[in-house]
Amino acid sequence: MRGRVGWILAFLVLLALAAAWWTLRSGGPGGAGKEQAGGARRVPRQTSAKPATEPRPRGPALPAPSATSAAAPVNRTAPADTARGTIAVVGAIPYPSVVLEPSAGRFPLTLTGEHVASLEQLSGLEVWVAGTLDPDRRELRATAFAVRAANGVPAVDGRLALAGDSLVLVTTDGARRRIRHPPAALRELVGAHVWIAGQPDAEPLAFGLIRRSP
Repeated sequence: MRGRVGWILAFLVLLALAAAWWTLRSGGPGGAGKEQAGGARRVPRQTSAKPATEPRPRGPALPAPSATSAAAPVNRTAPADTARGTIAVVGAIPYPSVVLEPSAGRFPLTLTGEHVASLEQLSGLEVWVAGTLDPDRRELRATAFAVRAANGVPAVDGRLALAGDSLVLVTTDGARRRIRHPPAALRELVGAHVWIAGQPDAEPLAFGLIRRSP
């Protein structure tokens, strides 16, 4: 009986020594957890260098740009269409058509608008016309015109006026051209819209009535 008790006590002592040895080897109770905790490195939380709120600039606040101020100004005036050629009157009376035959070989344009009656008086003359072009109908609604030549001779048009004993031609741009040695028939057209062909410093080679004064 005593031998059995002694054997049990010896076994318990060996078991206790083994447990103590295992504990010392693993670093004591909770050693593994401490080693894991000690081995883990704490990473400091990064903070943004930018402050939470932007500092407001000093001085008065600038107004936000509006759509009208930011946008570039728009030119709402459409440019006029222009053409140059020889005037021709075609068709039967009492409904003739006034046509501009361009010198560049383009298709003829039927002229319309308030100046048609005046342009009808310029048949055979080379004229510059401005207005609105309708390419589908091949029409040009004339808003302005100017005589350029008569049978290849430079020509100009304007209103006849007297300046003392002299006769002058006032063009649409306000220029005044003195007419040298005007014929008597031309003097009778003072106040009317006429065309004159020839050099400015010489006697007129040809002239014609466009429209009498109202």
